[in-house]
Amino acid sequence: MYFNADVLNEYHINFNLLDIPRDKFIFGAEAYLGLRTGKFKDKEIYYASSPLTIGINASIHGLFYDFHSLMNNEIIFLHLPKYIVDKNFKLSEKEYRELDQLANLMLEPDKNFEKLLEIWNKQEKFRIMQGGMN
Repeated sequence: MYFNADVLNEYHINFNLLDIPRDKFIFGAEAYLGLRTGKFKDKEIYYASSPLTIGINASIHGLFYDFHSLMNNEIIFLHLPKYIVDKNFKLSEKEYRELDQLANLMLEPDKNFEKLLEIWNKQEKFRIMQGGMN
């Protein structure tokens, strides 16, 4: 289950949402790659947005939320790269492979920070956001 801890939820969870154990939480990159490889099913990954976003679309939200946070550019939950919004999440296989590369690097952000910073600086489409209050 992937969710935003600051949203009240109706699920019976046996841990504190303000101190989530690492084995009870997956990051955006893990959710995204898990869906791409078949480790997770769409219904297992969701993103607290309005409307609720499920599956690969939810994982893309999480991937970019984490990526922007790592680059010290926190975004709100409604923001996504404009190119993804414009395509209504209908990405080409090449675009999915670009996200695969980003997600794989995000699995170990400390080790891969220089490569992630290079992507941040060169992939403008990952930085130009669209969403609420844009």
